Amino acid sequence: MSLSFNYQPIFTVNPILITKTFNPDVADPVEDPDSWLTNSTVYQVVNDQVLIERITIMSCGDNIVNPNVTNKLVYVYFYKYTDGAYSLYKVFDMPANTITHTTPNAKYELTFTGGILLNVSDKIIVASSFDATGLPADYLAVTIEGSVYNLGG
Repeated sequence: MSLSFNYQPIFTVNPILITKTFNPDVADPVEDPDSWLTNSTVYQVVNDQVLIERITIMSCGDNIVNPNVTNKLVYVYFYKYTDGAYSLYKVFDMPANTITHTTPNAKYELTFTGGILLNVSDKIIVASSFDATGLPADYLAVTIEGSVYNLGG
């Protein structure tokens, strides 16, 4: 059996850059996300297919007003509209730290070689395991980079 690979380039139109800063929902990864999901949908594809190349997730503490970031797990879900199904894609540790002039915010970056193709009404959802304070130090800043996918039309 031989494997075949796509060596053709993937053409995209219009780059996209989506940003959202929010207090993430506290996730229960065992339950259906519909039962706890309120404000953690970071991106929903609306009109065209999109190719997502990178997702960056960063804590929002600062060195003056909100320096203490709580340790938590961060969950990244993909929602496939056509199946009505959520998939837990990645879980990572966001360490507790105190932001100072020399200690930066914790950051996690997902890079997709070749990109992940999302269809109309698909979603990217980011939630966390814990929110001790409800203060901006425990908020997450999410940046999504990609582009609109050209179907060749």
